[in-house]
Amino acid sequence: MSLIVMEHADAAPLETPKQAESTKNWADAGAIGAVMFETAVLNPAIDQLNFIASMGTALINHPDILLELLGGVALVVGGGSMIGGGGALAVTGVGAVPGGGVAWAGAGVAATGFLAVSHAAGRWTNEAVGDDATNVVERPSPRRHPINIVTTTACSRTRTGPALPSRSRGEPEPATQPNEGSTAP
Repeated sequence: MSLIVMEHADAAPLETPKQAESTKNWADAGAIGAVMFETAVLNPAIDQLNFIASMGTALINHPDILLELLGGVALVVGGGSMIGGGGALAVTGVGAVPGGGVAWAGAGVAATGFLAVSHAAGRWTNEAVGDDATNVVERPSPRRHPINIVTTTACSRTRTGPALPSRSRGEPEPATQPNEGSTAP
């Protein structure tokens, strides 16, 4: 009797239908969680890392962009100093006319600096997403999640009948033949 009991004790316990459904639900939830993690966290992080690497590559390949950025910042700082100095001179009352002129000139210098910085930033971004774009990290290959399998099979349709001819963009519509017995010329 004890030998038989030991054999049954070593056997795997059977799952009830409720336990099997719970196991399937947890597997589905894990697959959904994996898809959400890839979509919301992993893919944006990879995109950001690749963009930052591309920005660095653009600065290495185009050092003039960095010089333009630094020059623009220097103009903004210098123009701000001129505005402050001219304003201080104008407040004293003695140097109102020259102080006002210096302040206005400082505003022009600062505006020129802002234009230089914005131009350099635009060039930098264009180079980073254009010729200097690099992929340091590749996205993982898509896996077959249970969610993808269900979505694909539910949405796929089989088409019966003759295949339609494919056209490329810019090609004219094919000429249609009039139906037999019609009075079309």
